[in-house]
Amino acid sequence: MKNIFLFTLSCILIGARASNAEKLKVDGNFLSPAQKSLTFSHSLAGNSALKDKFAFSGKFPLGINLAKDVSWSNSKMWVNVVKGARDWGYVDRPYEKDPNLKLSEKGYPLSDAGLWFEGLEYQPGVWQFSYKGSGDISFTFGGTLLSTTREADGTVTGTFLRSDRKTSDGELDSVHLIMRNIDPDNPPYDLKVVASGYDLNSPDVFTTEFLDFVKPFKILRYMDLLETNHSSVKTWSDRIKPDAPGSGVAYEDLIELSNITNKEAWITLPHLADDEHIRQTARLFAQKYDRDLNLYLENSNELWNWVFDQTYDLHNSILDQLMAAENLTEAEAIANKDHEQLPQKAVVDRLCHIADIFRQEFGDRADRIKPVLAGQASNSWHISKGLEHLTATSRQSSCNLHAIAIAPYIDTYDGEDFNPNSVDEVFSSMREYYEAEIKPQITEHAELAKNYNLKLYAYEGGQHLTGSDALEIKTAAQNDPRMGQLLQDYFCFWKESGGEDFVYYSSISGNSEDGHWGVKTSISQKESVKHQALIDTIEKGACTK
Repeated sequence: MKNIFLFTLSCILIGARASNAEKLKVDGNFLSPAQKSLTFSHSLAGNSALKDKFAFSGKFPLGINLAKDVSWSNSKMWVNVVKGARDWGYVDRPYEKDPNLKLSEKGYPLSDAGLWFEGLEYQPGVWQFSYKGSGDISFTFGGTLLSTTREADGTVTGTFLRSDRKTSDGELDSVHLIMRNIDPDNPPYDLKVVASGYDLNSPDVFTTEFLDFVKPFKILRYMDLLETNHSSVKTWSDRIKPDAPGSGVAYEDLIELSNITNKEAWITLPHLADDEHIRQTARLFAQKYDRDLNLYLENSNELWNWVFDQTYDLHNSILDQLMAAENLTEAEAIANKDHEQLPQKAVVDRLCHIADIFRQEFGDRADRIKPVLAGQASNSWHISKGLEHLTATSRQSSCNLHAIAIAPYIDTYDGEDFNPNSVDEVFSSMREYYEAEIKPQITEHAELAKNYNLKLYAYEGGQHLTGSDALEIKTAAQNDPRMGQLLQDYFCFWKESGGEDFVYYSSISGNSEDGHWGVKTSISQKESVKHQALIDTIEKGACTK
């Protein structure tokens, strides 16, 4: 049988390797290596006062996973509200994505289309809009067109009334934006919609409220904003576009957010992405990302978790390549895959490959690239096998793996079937699970990190109550003082065990049977027990009363 290590190196996950041309195109410009150092510019260059305002000054290195950018989000992230809209849909059903709708390179429709957005945390009233290119705009449901003007340069500006009418669940009606009479040779682009009180011509991307929310944290993990789970992104042209409405957030906007807030970015690269996509991403960060910030790299998200498409794709890709390269039956390939721990080896191989590309593009700032090998908290086997492979192939000297990372969530033994009779039972069950399961998981991985001279991070973590049973009781537990104490004890044990940066999951989202992930339920919530526990830990440090 062929050397299995060489085989796994050649089948690095799924992304097909593109040619490594000396010059690659970014935003229409070809750059030589000598030009790279001249292209770096961003909003914080020379602005030390702004950097100091947002610089992390905490006593415990807490980061935050930013919640998914869905149309019903309560995060109030964008000045331009349609950045949080759903994907372009049908004229009569804008809430439903039209899979046959053709889009321009900038992500705008080439024929009649509809757009659905809510803007739940923004004030109703007279809102403004503008766009360039062709098309006639109108609004229905939660919006009524008031005025529209096409300027001499072709820019369309106008106003509409954003209704204060609410649905049966107390939320504002959604707004249906319709675009008709589009010339496919001159499609619309640069669509902006701002709420009452916002300046249509402002260069600001993010709201003050959102920037204030992220200010205390050290790291921003962008896994959900990048739509990492179940991603179908393969090529650079597939990426999320920076100035178009729709699902996900573009790299350009994430770079801007980290630069403005002086927060280190943690990005999760798509599992199907080819080399050109990886290199274009690396070059974009090399050009635009604050040179004083570290950049954490992760190969997709939870490639051990069978809930996600990326795990199936990983295993199926390895099977396909084994059957083709070794002429094996499917049963033989499965046995070979499992016996040789090929998925675990492929995950670390691809992570190192991604890091290599980023370091090439970062040049004299290559030390800012921090690859992180993430694994399953309850099963150290995944990380262990990856580290053993890294050692056996002598790749650590070139890969320079920075850390291993886990998500040590505090759950109960019943998981989503947990059906407590009281809030007291919630905390007794969570405490039992924390003491018996989570503490040993943290200790085990801290020792593993120490053995390989690596740091231990938490890529996610926090409470993990889910399920529809006793939903009111589980929701009440979120704002019980005992939740705050549990989290503070948790952070203290993490620190004492040797854990370092802890990236909590998650920022802002509501309570439901799918989880109670947010430290706040909305940007307008004045305070919550979970959020206050995080802020106290940041400001005072772990293991303090």
